[in-house]
Amino acid sequence: MTVAVRPATADDAPGLTACIDAAYAPFVTKGLDLPPVSEGIAGGQWLGQARIATATSAARAAGYDRLHLATHIEMTGTQGFYLQLG
Repeated sequence: MTVAVRPATADDAPGLTACIDAAYAPFVTKGLDLPPVSEGIAGGQWLGQARIATATSAARAAGYDRLHLATHIEMTGTQGFYLQLG
């Protein structure tokens, strides 16, 4: 099987939205009060590592030496993702 990695385009927004909504569905059905995580995808507001890198760069440029990020306690997958980013 061949896998191609490429930057997402606006045409990918419906699929990305569905994927994100499906990933968060188990937490939403538990009644957790989560933000609308897929909101903004259609507008080109992409999530993930690039967004964290942008926030980190902006904080450094503003003279900050640390950034605090919070996630829901039951979302261990996102906790691992953020930990791996440092």
